[in-house]
Amino acid sequence: MPLIEIDGLTANRNRKTNPHVGWPLRGYTDGDAAGDRLEGFAKPHFEPGFTLIPGEAIFTIGSCFARNIEQFLEEFGYEVPMRGLVARKELKLDSPSIANNYGVTSIAQELRWALDPPTGFEPEAFFEEIKPGRFIDMNVPGGVLPEPLDIVAARRAALMEATREVARCRVVLITLGLSEVWFDKKSGHYLNTAPLPLMLEREPERFALHVLSVAETSALLNEIMELLIAHGAPGVQVVLTVSPVPMNATFRPMDVMVANTHSKAVLRAAVEETVAGFDCAHYFPSYESVALSERSKAWRDDNIHVEPSLVALNVQRMLRAYAPKADAACAEDVLAGLEEMRTASLSSRVHYLEANEAVLLDDTRLTVRAAKTAIAGRALDMAHRLADAMPAETFPYWRETLNAEIALVEGEWATASTLAARIDELNEAERKADPVRRTLFRLKLDAALGAGDMTAALSAALSWVKADAERSGAPFFKIGAHMVRTGLHAEAVEVFESLETTLHANEIALIDYAEALWHVGRRDDAAAIVKGMETASPQALRRLRALSDILPAGTLAAD
Repeated sequence: MPLIEIDGLTANRNRKTNPHVGWPLRGYTDGDAAGDRLEGFAKPHFEPGFTLIPGEAIFTIGSCFARNIEQFLEEFGYEVPMRGLVARKELKLDSPSIANNYGVTSIAQELRWALDPPTGFEPEAFFEEIKPGRFIDMNVPGGVLPEPLDIVAARRAALMEATREVARCRVVLITLGLSEVWFDKKSGHYLNTAPLPLMLEREPERFALHVLSVAETSALLNEIMELLIAHGAPGVQVVLTVSPVPMNATFRPMDVMVANTHSKAVLRAAVEETVAGFDCAHYFPSYESVALSERSKAWRDDNIHVEPSLVALNVQRMLRAYAPKADAACAEDVLAGLEEMRTASLSSRVHYLEANEAVLLDDTRLTVRAAKTAIAGRALDMAHRLADAMPAETFPYWRETLNAEIALVEGEWATASTLAARIDELNEAERKADPVRRTLFRLKLDAALGAGDMTAALSAALSWVKADAERSGAPFFKIGAHMVRTGLHAEAVEVFESLETTLHANEIALIDYAEALWHVGRRDDAAAIVKGMETASPQALRRLRALSDILPAGTLAAD
């Protein structure tokens, strides 16, 4: 019997009218982002089946990906009952991972115990004494340390109390993780963790690995849906997802990649059956989003955990679809996120921007800041998209300025120079606008230096000094540094010595000066400048370390 049956005319009409019927060509866009849903982070289209109420309680259960989602739901103002567990100090927890349920078997068990009293928790079936006076609960994840029985029992009571909160939550989000699960033949129950090696040695016939079929998984999901409909909140809506996080290792005699593909395929197929069978069940394609995204952007270096920026993208896409009125708040959230990520690595910031691009394009404040970060991170395709989203020829000329900055990074010196001249022309009526003026001088100078046109560079520097006497040293520091990089050491010394009154206030310029002195043979002068030099600037420290290859041992304080 087919899962779904659609008559021929309707199926053909679907093919003709569905804007997402085919795979997009690389780089293609049709103006509303439907065509670029595979560029950068994959953004599969989906249709929401209900509307979220801002701030309402959302119950989350499932694998570690559920914990990732919880964090962002809470940040976006939703109540997440399961987030309160770790705050209970008496439980001796330092991670929310105790709430992880990797298999649909353990998810079903937790919900049975919470919603159906006759199927209550049996301590003797799950509390296992590992060593004298130390126990584990076999329906919590591995890695939770054995504790005295009273602490283990308190943890179980807290978990069940938190899970009972599902009964008041109209929205339930379930994240499925694995199809490889462990069965305890002695108790007749499934476990949420692999038995410890000492347990397998102690009772070798007690435990068995089960690889669940689609039919078994689907039956358990149907049981969960019936439990939630019968005992959950009125009008309950269930969002099902498949965690993109792969299994750490497989217990089957095969490559983990092959075992994981089968595991996810079983879960995905079973979810499709459940969504087809229940009007209140909905699928959110977070698995596809991660699996179809570029690996270097989607995954951390362990190839197991998903980059937080991509988790954020998926949560935001879900919220914008299910709660469209929340868009305005999202911009503020992203702005706050940009502030929080100022100390993060450049690659992490770029990932964050890519994950939030849809919101960034709707807010000028965010677009400009994001474009600058993208340029610094050499994410030039994204930088171009953000720059082109700005209005053209409108003070303070962000579109032209950002495109000139991109041209400099790309080595398109003539383009940068042309854009700078255009900004100069546009800014003629606002000559007193210092931010534009300073940016304009810098663009002209950088374009001239990049092209190797020292005459144009000196002209730009002199214009800069004339218009901005307070920063008279800045353009010549740039020229001196460029001369050092291009081997014009004698000329660089001459430039730096003309700046004696301001040179000592700029540690980077001093280091450039010292390097130029060394190369023209004034080695004692070079060593005297940097000897014992202390700096808190990471950039200056890197430059000093680079100089250690040519300066005598012991010259630098770091030596």
